[in-house]
Amino acid sequence: MAFIIGTSTTNTQILAAGTTAERPATPSAGQMRYNSTTGGFEVYAGTSWNTVGAALGTVGNPANSAAAIKTANASATDGLYWINLPTVGPTQLYCDMTTAGGGWMHIGTFSDANEARGEIYGTAQQSGGNHPWSAPLMPAQNTGIWQDTTTLGTQSFIADYKNNGWNYFSFTQMLMKDQGTSLRNLFYTESITAITMSNFWAARTWSASGSDSSSAAYSAGRVYSLAITNFGIADPVLDSGNKSRILFKFGEADGVQDGNKDRSMIAAHRHNSADPVDCPTGIGTITYHDASQGGPVQRYRDMMPQATYPFNQDEPTAGNGGATYNYTLWIR
Repeated sequence: MAFIIGTSTTNTQILAAGTTAERPATPSAGQMRYNSTTGGFEVYAGTSWNTVGAALGTVGNPANSAAAIKTANASATDGLYWINLPTVGPTQLYCDMTTAGGGWMHIGTFSDANEARGEIYGTAQQSGGNHPWSAPLMPAQNTGIWQDTTTLGTQSFIADYKNNGWNYFSFTQMLMKDQGTSLRNLFYTESITAITMSNFWAARTWSASGSDSSSAAYSAGRVYSLAITNFGIADPVLDSGNKSRILFKFGEADGVQDGNKDRSMIAAHRHNSADPVDCPTGIGTITYHDASQGGPVQRYRDMMPQATYPFNQDEPTAGNGGATYNYTLWIR
């Protein structure tokens, strides 16, 4: 399809024009047109339409990552940018362009505002929709919102939130912050082989033995962990400033102690001390009791702020003592 449809004059050349919806179905790299929806000229770069002259990361010229924006503009500041995500296309994400070299994209928020503890008796849920990050963690290996491709809420640092960056962007490092809109830096992880966050969790399994300790599980390969660079902050939920590694998906395997199962997704347990799996703590926590405990009943909450040792709480608490915790997860 030829895009020049007029004739050249002394000063101008007529290009094809149309809305975003009228773009050709099978464009070729190098084709150019006027987009009457955005009011700008655009060229097809082989995988996406880029607005000619528009800054990288804008709606007319989405970037492939926050890191690409930082590379193109070393002075880029923190804020909302348009990222061309695989599968879903241009998506507006909040990006951190300053921490540890920048290029981080906010993909999820874990919020616990001292709501009632989630409880499920048999199949009857007693506490509404509280704690969406912990409700799926029953004995089955599937971890629901952590590994599926649903989204949750709208852009927020103070409410539960998950965007398509979680589902479709292949990252190599994670960054964790807390204190909501204050965005206090806690830690970032070592680099790993690129993977989407949904697939990262799907690839992990509950592998701890009954009443396992975190150090024994770590030494025997029964829990996944990553080395971290921390910012020296002893935060209330993960105590990350006192850790060199973070444990992910620490909990008892299916068929092991099913009558009293304990699990944490991002665990506060230490890799080098014998912290018991029987005390679920961190971000995304559950205890499951069988009928002998007056159930079956699952008790869960999105955050269990048990960052002091020794661990002595054998299930998520009914409340957080009036406190509110907001942690945000970022990737690059």
